[in-house]
Amino acid sequence: ELLTAYTPYQPEMSQGLLQALFEFQVLVGRLLGRECVNCSVYDGATALAESCWMMCSARNLRRVVVAETVWKQYREVLDNYLGPRGVRVDCVAQDPDSGMIDLAALAGLVATGDVAGVAVQSPNALGIIENIESISQLCAPHSIMVAACVNPFLCGWLEAPGELGVDIVVCEGQSLGLPLSAGGPYVGIIACAKPLERFLPGRLVGRVHDLN
Repeated sequence: ELLTAYTPYQPEMSQGLLQALFEFQVLVGRLLGRECVNCSVYDGATALAESCWMMCSARNLRRVVVAETVWKQYREVLDNYLGPRGVRVDCVAQDPDSGMIDLAALAGLVATGDVAGVAVQSPNALGIIENIESISQLCAPHSIMVAACVNPFLCGWLEAPGELGVDIVVCEGQSLGLPLSAGGPYVGIIACAKPLERFLPGRLVGRVHDLN
C-alpha cells in the first residue's frame, strides 16, 4: 500500500519510497539501540570504514584503534578509506585466552589522548562475542568514541549495542532478507547517537508535522 505502479516521478511513488525509508530507519534504530539511522551505504565493510571517519571528524583527530579480530576484508576496506585521508590506524591485539579484544592493551592505547575512536566487531573473526560494554566503559573516561560492527540478527537476542554505550553501531543488512544475485545486493547500515547525526553519510529521511 506504500508504492503504486506509477513511474518514479509520480508523487505516489516518491512519497511511498520516503515512507518506506523512514520506517526502515525507525525499525533499525530500535534494533541497534541508536536513534539516528542512515538509509544505508554500500555494504557492511564500507559502513565500518565510514563510522571510523565519523569519529575522526566529530573529534577532529586522525587516529583510530581497530581490533585485531575484525574480519580481514573489512580491515582492508577500512585501510583503503582512511589511509589517503591521513588517518593513523592502530591495531589492538586479542587476548590469547579468550579470543576477545585485550582490554589491558586497549587501555594503554586509549590513554595517549589522541585517539578519536575504537572499532570492534562482534561476533569477531573467530566467532566470539566481544564484551562491548567493558570496551565502552574503558573508553568513556577518555571521551573516546566506540564503533561496533555487529550481526543484526544477534541484536534480537542480545542487548542492543547502543544500550551498552556504543556511539556508532554498524552492520551488514543483507542477512535481513535480501537474496544474493550476481554479487549483491548488500546494505551497509549505520546507527549513531543524536549528536553525531550531521556526520552520517548517505540519506536521512525526516518526518514533519503540519499545523493540525
